[in-house]
Amino acid sequence: MDQYGKNEDITELLDKFTFYIIPRITADGAERYLTTPNMLRSSTRPWPYPDKLPGFHSEDINGDGEILLMRKEDPLGDWIISGDDPRLMIKRDIEDFGKGPYFRLFPEATLHEWNKDDPILTTTPLEGLDLNRNNPSHWVQEFKQSGAGPFPLSEPETRAIADFFRSHPNICGATTFHTFSGAILRPFSFVDDMSFENHDLAVYEKIGKLGEKLTGYPSLNVYKDFRYDRKSEILRGFDDWIFEHLGIFIFTTELWDMIKEAGIEKRDIIKFLMYDRKPEEEIKLLKWNDDILEGKGFKVWEEFDHPQLGKVEIGGWRFKYTWQNPPLVGSYLLDTCHVNLKFLLAHASLNPQVVFKDHKIEKVGDAHKISLSLLNVGFLPTYVSKQAQIRKVIKDSQLIIVCDGCELTTGKSKVSIPHLEGRSNKLRASVFGGISPEDQKWNYNFVVSGSGKIIITAKTAKAGTIKLEINI
Repeated sequence: MDQYGKNEDITELLDKFTFYIIPRITADGAERYLTTPNMLRSSTRPWPYPDKLPGFHSEDINGDGEILLMRKEDPLGDWIISGDDPRLMIKRDIEDFGKGPYFRLFPEATLHEWNKDDPILTTTPLEGLDLNRNNPSHWVQEFKQSGAGPFPLSEPETRAIADFFRSHPNICGATTFHTFSGAILRPFSFVDDMSFENHDLAVYEKIGKLGEKLTGYPSLNVYKDFRYDRKSEILRGFDDWIFEHLGIFIFTTELWDMIKEAGIEKRDIIKFLMYDRKPEEEIKLLKWNDDILEGKGFKVWEEFDHPQLGKVEIGGWRFKYTWQNPPLVGSYLLDTCHVNLKFLLAHASLNPQVVFKDHKIEKVGDAHKISLSLLNVGFLPTYVSKQAQIRKVIKDSQLIIVCDGCELTTGKSKVSIPHLEGRSNKLRASVFGGISPEDQKWNYNFVVSGSGKIIITAKTAKAGTIKLEINI
């Protein structure tokens, strides 16, 4: 980071902790998304079938370098043109039995293996993998969770990340960045909060509230607040696996919120995106586009002679650079990165941190008694989460004493260090008061004879390795 040595907080964090950054999980998928008109969920590998299925497959059919929407007039269509703005398509209401005109909306596409008299059907894209459904936690087959792949971690991208996490047991926290909707998501996606240990739920809620303060995004539980369908769960998510199996506090941040920028507040995100947008809210979105983007985020409908469907109109939102990502105007992109980096760094600052404190040397006859105090000055305990303890994924911590020129006469050269609490188990503010236990501290005494140098090393799984040198 170019702020190391300049920004005091960043310098301190980089001195204390280790950061691992993965710029892109699926490099070829991101490249296709960014450099071609195509939309893409994850991987470029065909799945679950090696060839296209009959039905719609997205394509830039008018050759303008974009893939938008098509509208086609149909007396059975479920959309109408708004009387307030001819660009806007409105869903037919339950009581709308008028004369129309009515329209169907389709992706800009051609129809594969389609005959003129066949019904027009949508289908799964050729690249149907979803790498965020390919993780081990509660994995199920394609029939229940589309995009899950042939088996957990079947893809090189997901397997590489899993191997990395398993080979780096020092990791305490993580954040994955997705787009879009402006929300901070946390596990679980498949069960409600009753499945959490009390400590872990309290920590998740506290960190989530901190994220809300720094980003302005709501902190949501996926199972309760972010399901596409209330009767089905989102399974095999990366954050579910990382927390459930490894006990690491992880968040998925959905970057960028065009809806809020347009002045639309206090809505159920999933309901707004998929089911229920009021016409006046749609008008607000178009006004934001007109005022801020000078109308460039929405393409006015233009007539086109589709090679299979005949007369259609092509237009609609330029989805990639309006709804899904911050537009490259003003400071939207910079601001989105800035506030979310602040949350990421704040999350990292909560890691456990073990230090030596106030060691003492006492002369005992011809020998010396060394008294050590080891403190966890971090927010989280050295085991990080109760879930990590339940899953037994935390390695033992050790105190190692090496004498150079002197001899250890009382005590052991290798001693197990018990887990030390942080401040996270002291979050309750009971009206009945109570004593905060001094459970962040561990003392150890040993005796050496002779003179020389003593090197004391504390090796912890999650709070790093520290050394203390004493000359006697």
